[in-house]
Amino acid sequence: MFARHLLVIIPCLAKGLAMPALPKLNHNGSVNTKFSVANDKNPKLNSSLDLNDDCIKLEKNLDQLNQNQFLKALTKDCRYDKLSEPARDEPLTVTLHLEIRDIELSNPQFVKLETIIQYHYIDHRLNFESFSSRKQPLIGRDGSLANDIWVPHIVLANAKDNKVMGLQNNDVFVMISPQGKVTYGFRTSIVLYCRMDFKKFPFDKQTCTMRFQSWLFNASIIDLQWEENNKSAIISDQVHLDGFHLEGFWSNLTMGPSLVTEEFGGNCSTLLFTFKVAREMGHYVLDYFLPSILLVMTSWITFWLQADAGPPRTTLGTATMLSLITLSSGQTKSLPKVSYIKISEIWFFGCALFIFASLVEFAFVNMIFRRRKNCELKKVNSKYVFKCTFTPSLARNELYRSFSSLHGEVAYPNGTAIQNAILAAANSGDSGDNSRNSISGSTLNLENCQNKPWTTMSPKDVANWIDTRWGGRPI
Repeated sequence: MFARHLLVIIPCLAKGLAMPALPKLNHNGSVNTKFSVANDKNPKLNSSLDLNDDCIKLEKNLDQLNQNQFLKALTKDCRYDKLSEPARDEPLTVTLHLEIRDIELSNPQFVKLETIIQYHYIDHRLNFESFSSRKQPLIGRDGSLANDIWVPHIVLANAKDNKVMGLQNNDVFVMISPQGKVTYGFRTSIVLYCRMDFKKFPFDKQTCTMRFQSWLFNASIIDLQWEENNKSAIISDQVHLDGFHLEGFWSNLTMGPSLVTEEFGGNCSTLLFTFKVAREMGHYVLDYFLPSILLVMTSWITFWLQADAGPPRTTLGTATMLSLITLSSGQTKSLPKVSYIKISEIWFFGCALFIFASLVEFAFVNMIFRRRKNCELKKVNSKYVFKCTFTPSLARNELYRSFSSLHGEVAYPNGTAIQNAILAAANSGDSGDNSRNSISGSTLNLENCQNKPWTTMSPKDVANWIDTRWGGRPI
């Protein structure tokens, strides 16, 4: 203790100042906060000071103070700790009011909101009704009042970015009522994560949720609640959505894990506000679905052209296919790359399949058109036309006709029995009358087919018939 006194005396002697009175120790060993300072150059310091003398006593005669003076007296550090929450035996109830003034859904992964948020809670340390009954509520309009009091730190858990709006970022409102009720409100711009589901695009409906919770305190310290009225969380009637329309919104209360470390961990009371929007269909019907339908119908014009008109039919088919691809890419370029298939892509694949089928049909009929041999049909229908087209039976019918003319028999288009007889005679090694008798017997079994009508169609007729069936082209 003596060495400590020397450290005080020596600098004073060097500067020629009067030595200050050494602080006296109390009986318990603590230092007395009342001490005198002697200074010849400043007589005002020659007085007894108390470290607590600068605290203005809150008495009933403070009505004459202006709002700034009264606030400083009310929130003086000696009596108000703005770093600590109000002491209570139960969790502090903080009610929240939310009003959404604008919604922007231009980005498929985020939603931009303009909101007005207000907190309401009671801080009994700010109750001045007993000593200043005529005082009006204290109002701060630029956020400076919020720097002098304790304000709950409420965060939007799923926000990417947010900032207070205003020309100087000062659209903040704080009001303290005589009963100690604090209202803290501000206008803010929020960029919110809203992962959209595009499986039903463009018939999709999107749901976005805002999650409010305390940053530091769990539910045992701060209890978040919505205001007890029907307008605790609303969306303004003046909100206009581009490309969407609002289907509904609702709010609820739940519990969620803390956002900070385990030291302050525990379940936090969480406020959820959810709104649902549906995509407007008019733009996509006029700019995508109707043009794609017209492109498919344009590709069907190839059915009205001759089967040998290769250049125009090929050009028309490829042009419609490329136009469809360009149309589809223009509609989906603003959407994110997702791993699942959307309805718009299914529609695109269906249209592309119709256009591709028209090109395949042209290649098919062009191949038939260039054939040289006729096709003999039992009936002119799809079954026999395609059977004749895909079955190489023209050469086989010629063989049956030549064989029958050599033996004086009648040739029938259906030569199955004759073919069996020829094969049987060749395998048995018979010749002459035995072979002729076998063939004659097989031929006679076909007498009941003599009266059935048969039609012979040229390759050109077959190609035109297929075009007529598929495309409705008149013959």
